[in-house]
Amino acid sequence: MVAVLVSSVLVCLTALVAVDAFPVKRACGIPDFVLKYAPLSYLHSSEQYWPSDIAAFLPRVIPQVDFKTVGETPTLQTLSTLASNVALTSVEDILLHNTEFFKSTVGKPENGVSGAPGTIIVVEKPGGITDAFHFGFFAWNYGNA
Repeated sequence: MVAVLVSSVLVCLTALVAVDAFPVKRACGIPDFVLKYAPLSYLHSSEQYWPSDIAAFLPRVIPQVDFKTVGETPTLQTLSTLASNVALTSVEDILLHNTEFFKSTVGKPENGVSGAPGTIIVVEKPGGITDAFHFGFFAWNYGNA
């Protein structure tokens, strides 16, 4: 068993600020270097599967275990209450239709900047060490598409 001591995890998004001309929601307590050195992702202009917004994705899935529905459509507020064996299953049959479900336009860049939200989790650890984890959400990635 591995135990990790974490003094605090900061994930509280509040006011809107601009960092180097990129609009970001500023989280309370996030050190400046976490935003200054945040990774930039570059996608080819012919990409079909853009970053998305998980809040737009969730209404189109249902929680299932062994292909049996086990609850209501999740929201951002209820997502963390789902058990680890729950699969979020598309309401649309993505295998039979050429669905636009996964081809989100939420994150399609305009002027080089995507409107899709990103998430930063900052973990302050003993000894003045700060870990920063940057996440983006893609509703679908076909792999070699």
